[in-house]
Parts: sequence; structure tokens; C-alpha cells
Amino acid sequence: MATVNFISSTAELSRVLATLTIAPTSLPSLYNDVKGANLSRHGTISLLTLYDHPASKVYLIDVHTLGLSTFTAPAEASPSGSPVFFDVRNDSDALFSLFGVNLKCIHDLQLIQLATTHPRRRAFVSGLEWCIQSDASLTYGQQQESERIKKLGKELFAPERGGTYEVFNERPLRPEIEKYCVQDVLHMPTLWCVYNGKLTNPFWVWVVREDTEMRVRESQTPGYVPNGPHKRVGWRADDIEQARNRWENQ
Repeated sequence: MATVNFISSTAELSRVLATLTIAPTSLPSLYNDVKGANLSRHGTISLLTLYDHPASKVYLIDVHTLGLSTFTAPAEASPSGSPVFFDVRNDSDALFSLFGVNLKCIHDLQLIQLATTHPRRRAFVSGLEWCIQSDASLTYGQQQESERIKKLGKELFAPERGGTYEVFNERPLRPEIEKYCVQDVLHMPTLWCVYNGKLTNPFWVWVVREDTEMRVRESQTPGYVPNGPHKRVGWRADDIEQARNRWENQ
């Protein structure tokens, strides 16, 4: 079981950055998630959850307290490698617009899942919660616990359930919110193995890389819209045909 560490000072953060595991394997080491109030350029970032999988350590980095120093804290060694996100769009929007962080060389697990799912399911993307329940090989008991954690978390932060996103800014962090944040990253390595293991077709490898880069670029444009039905849209048949033409003519 991974240990959980709450990081709220630059000294602590510098030590963490200097000791992150960058393993030279096909399985990425670092898995990330961002939480905040109205997470986007129009809101705030409260927490950056970072899972160092080889070390079995989860870091809840207190962006609400640290502010810009979250991203400028000195470290003896800079983290490298390709971190994994699940649907990077709003994370990238908030990081770039609020702190000038330009994500590079990242993996978007949502797009890998989309590329490896049945062709009839590619018109719409899947959410992380659905992926965990469907593909993380949870036991019945683990599924029940996962659903309980999700339910309790949403009741605290989701406005439509009577909650408020400001709960992410409360200190000390509520145990229910901590578990909610931690759960999202803990299952990502398993999902990576499931989906990336199926990603063997060179065309789809290229599509995932191209669309991941496009998501980051679009999230940084003035006209980016962080919420709405368009966020569920995946790849239609004409999108795939156009992508194949680009791939063949590159």
C-alpha cells in the first residue's frame, strides 16, 4: 500500500523533487492529477497529486498554500521522464494560465484507452471512474470501497450535491478528500498496463501522441472552453480518416 505525504513547504517539496523515481522501464513512474475550484483558467488549483509508483509514495502537494513556489522550488535533481495524466485538458489549462507551466512529453491515459477500445465506442471518451470500475481488476470489495470513496468525495465538493469545490482548500485536508485524491492516481499504473499493452498498432500510437499534443496546445489558446458537452466527444469516423491521411503523408 502506498504511503501518503502532504507537502506544504518549499523545503519539503524540494526534497521530494530530488528523490522522485525515474525508472528506465516501459511503465511510467509518475502519475498526476490536479484538483481545484472550477479547475481551469477561470478557477484555482488547490492540490497536485503525484504518485511515485516505484517508490509506492503519493504526494499531495499543497498548491493553495505554496502558490507559484510549487513550480519554482529548487531541487538537487529535476524530475524527468514522461508523466501520466488522465484527460490532461483542464489540468493543462489551469497550470498554463495560472502558473505558466507548459506541459511537455506527457501521456494522456484517456486517449490511450480511447485508441484501444472497440471502434464503436470511440465516438465518446470514458471517464476515469468508469475506467477504474471496468478495467482496474478490482475485487468486489475494492469496487464497493472505490464507489464509497467517490460518493463521499463528491458529496463534499460537487455543487449539484450540496458541496463546494472550496473543500479542496480546507486545511487540514479532510480525510474523505485525501482518499478521493489518492484513489484517482493509485489505479493509473494498472490502467496503463491494460491499455498501453493493447496499443501495438503504429497508427494508433501516432494518433494518441498527436492528439495528446493537440490537447495541450488547445488548452492554452484564448478560445479554450473548459466545460461542456464537447468534452465528451472522442473520434468520429471522419476524424480517424483525416488522421490516417495525415499519418500516411507525414
